[in-house]
Amino acid sequence: MSKRVSKLTLLAIIISMALVTHYIESLLPSLFPFAPGVKLGLANIFTLFTITVIGYKEGLVVAVLRCVLATFIGTPLSTLLFSLTGAICAYIAMSLVLSLSRGGVSYIGISVLGSCFHNIGQIVAAGLILNSVYIVSYLPVLIIMSLPTGLFIGYCTYYATKALYASRALCQFLDAGGQNKFETNYNKLKLRSKA
Repeated sequence: MSKRVSKLTLLAIIISMALVTHYIESLLPSLFPFAPGVKLGLANIFTLFTITVIGYKEGLVVAVLRCVLATFIGTPLSTLLFSLTGAICAYIAMSLVLSLSRGGVSYIGISVLGSCFHNIGQIVAAGLILNSVYIVSYLPVLIIMSLPTGLFIGYCTYYATKALYASRALCQFLDAGGQNKFETNYNKLKLRSKA
């Protein structure tokens, strides 16, 4: 099997896992009853993982496809704009920080930033749909909630990446350049993520 096919296979597996995770999370009650609409965002683990391990373009593909495909497995179509706007804003913020950092940021830092920007994107979408600026008053609650959700997602991504790095399970899917990127980003980010 060619490396291109292997990479596409890996992306399909990641998107599938993100969709299943998203669906399971949608069945759970809110962990934060005092903050309506706030979820952990477990599917974001797969976007962060893809950005840091495989690449920026592939991370965008995972972010967009998991939002679009989620509408086919039970997510209401009306929420597509919210989730897509949030996912793209989070993707841009996480990618910029990762590409501009020289090892001074961790999975946790990238994840908290992504969570903040996800919420900002959703508030912007809500403001446009509702044609109201008053929705911005809910942004401080969402930004505060970005800290625990971003921490959780960051730690999950770190430990999942650590396990995959140790097992060398991804080597069969990545070419030499991809393996080097995985090792470089893992080593750059792992030092700052230690618990």
